[in-house]
Amino acid sequence: MNKHPLKYLLMFIFCLFVISSCTTDDQLIETTQRKEEKNTFVTFSKNNNLSSKTSNVDFNYAMKFSYLLQRYDSIHNTNISGLINSTNTFMYNKSVKQNFIIENKDFYVESRVFSKVMEEENGDKWIVFPKIRNEKVESFLIGLLSKNETELHFYTFNNTTDFYKDNSTAFQNKFNSILNPLQNKSGNGGFDCGYGDQAPCDLGGVVVTPNPGSNGPGWSGGGGESGGGGCAAYQDCEYVDPDGNGGGNGNSSPNPCEDIKKQINDPDYKAKIDELNKNSILNKKYESGYSQNKNGSFTSITQTTSSNMSDGLIIDINSDLKGLIHTHQNSYETGNFDENGNPEIRNPIKMFSPADVNALMKLAQNQSSNSYSDIYVTMVSSSGVYTLKFTGSSSDIKTGFNTPYWTNEYLNFWKNESGNNETKFLRFLSEKMNVTGVELLKVDKDGKSKRKSLGPNKKVINDDCP
Repeated sequence: MNKHPLKYLLMFIFCLFVISSCTTDDQLIETTQRKEEKNTFVTFSKNNNLSSKTSNVDFNYAMKFSYLLQRYDSIHNTNISGLINSTNTFMYNKSVKQNFIIENKDFYVESRVFSKVMEEENGDKWIVFPKIRNEKVESFLIGLLSKNETELHFYTFNNTTDFYKDNSTAFQNKFNSILNPLQNKSGNGGFDCGYGDQAPCDLGGVVVTPNPGSNGPGWSGGGGESGGGGCAAYQDCEYVDPDGNGGGNGNSSPNPCEDIKKQINDPDYKAKIDELNKNSILNKKYESGYSQNKNGSFTSITQTTSSNMSDGLIIDINSDLKGLIHTHQNSYETGNFDENGNPEIRNPIKMFSPADVNALMKLAQNQSSNSYSDIYVTMVSSSGVYTLKFTGSSSDIKTGFNTPYWTNEYLNFWKNESGNNETKFLRFLSEKMNVTGVELLKVDKDGKSKRKSLGPNKKVINDDCP
């Protein structure tokens, strides 16, 4: 599998450079949260279509287990999967939102080879993946989804266990079946599936014997927990309203055009937009903004000190707020210089960040009546004035996006994907954040607004608001 070591080493170094040199996008930093999150996983919910390309139940579960494993590694800076924070070289697969191996310098978990899903009488679910080193199955990683799907833990079973001895040959044969030596020249690491836009290797699960569950012989020695926990450890919790509205459909905002029209016609709101939409404000080295209370009054938002990590604002999101307005700055010199004496230029993204979406979700959480028509987050920049509206139900509310993990995911996506700002944002919202019920609108200088959405060709569709 190591046919082009220099090529892949350079790719790996480049990826490290991209990640380490990223600066946090302009963002809203929330300080309070009134509503709560469920202790169940979004990824395992019935409405989640992470792996919708096949009806193979084992495959769908395998991709979800693997997705959360890699997510856990990203968040906690661990390397259980061998595909995150690793010296291995990998490629991202958009269809299942995770990495697959290109070149392995060390072990990795091969998620394209997996066992049948095993379910115990109490509802606990198990799945087994092989850990590969030098094209050999050296041990197993077992995922356990337990306690009514509220806990996910991963366990290593090494080659001294009876379970390994009984099942390693079956996994090795399945692994060998997806290897295609002729593919080495194409840069696919020896595989003919699971790369780029190619479908993952849906081979069907290996039948393991005996079941390695909590009462099985696999625990007799040589195993140990690698990591895991509740949904919070994966930043993948569903939302619940403590007032009793969680999971319901609620009263959504069926007409964001009508809602934003009322907003634009508010003279106080318009005055704040006009105040912020000036070069003297947008050329500053920090963001400016206002929060709006439900009584219509505005309060200036506290700025953080500008740094290479943030131009953000500190916002106390509480039950009295209905909206936020803030700026995303023009490019500016940071005051630092590179090794050649050239001034360092910071280039803020003139589009909403994951943290901005998180702020909208927090505002939605604070609507005890489930009436979302008034809430909004507006961003003012030299590229235009944009507004986010929440049009979903309480079950669509997802938080946890104002973290370094999501910042890095967003910036890497922004650098590596094509399209304009609107396209990239809408794609990231759908493909990476898996968020629904959020609408993007742009308000022109003449006060007319357009709804922005993605068409089947991943290009932006513009619908004029009446």
